[in-house]
Amino acid sequence: MRRLVPALFLFAAMVAAPALAIDPSPEDAVPLSLKKGPTGESLTAADLKALKKMDVLWALIEIPDNPVKKGVAIAVIDAPPTKVFATLGDYENIKDFMPYVAKTKVDAVEDTVSTVSFWLEFPLGLAGRNYQLKLTDTPKQIDGVPCFVSEWVYTGKGNIIDTTGQWEITPWGKEQSLARYTVFTDPGGSFPTWIKNKAAGTALP
Repeated sequence: MRRLVPALFLFAAMVAAPALAIDPSPEDAVPLSLKKGPTGESLTAADLKALKKMDVLWALIEIPDNPVKKGVAIAVIDAPPTKVFATLGDYENIKDFMPYVAKTKVDAVEDTVSTVSFWLEFPLGLAGRNYQLKLTDTPKQIDGVPCFVSEWVYTGKGNIIDTTGQWEITPWGKEQSLARYTVFTDPGGSFPTWIKNKAAGTALP
């Protein structure tokens, strides 16, 4: 948590800036470039209604020349971005809310970059997988709005083929957050592609 303190103060200062006053409509606080559904299309009235009901909008997206699909999900979280930021950065306890994660180990921390080992247990007959990620957690300004972005890449250490992804956390009104989660994972092994995509689709909501 100590590595998060400077970033949290920076984020709080960004949120408090008078020039970034939030519109009374929650969706108006979302950066224009991120105001879109899982498939990349503009949020519809039905999407906004679902988000306000705390539903999760998600989709599996085709990737050219790759049978394994990318997952994208968005949802409103009933906590401000600073709290979501702190929770996502608590890699020692991320198993408490991330599907399939059985155990983690923080291998190194340098400024905003963490190197973390993950051990996963899957349903549907998939054998356990393990991998090491390099995660970069930073507060950012996106379209003039203070946001939080966590991006990760696979270090190559583990028994999967590849995984990449990111969290984008933006204000939703004054006390909530809109979370956009994008992930691609090819767990490798001799598992049929439909099982890999099924596992991804099960985890996203």
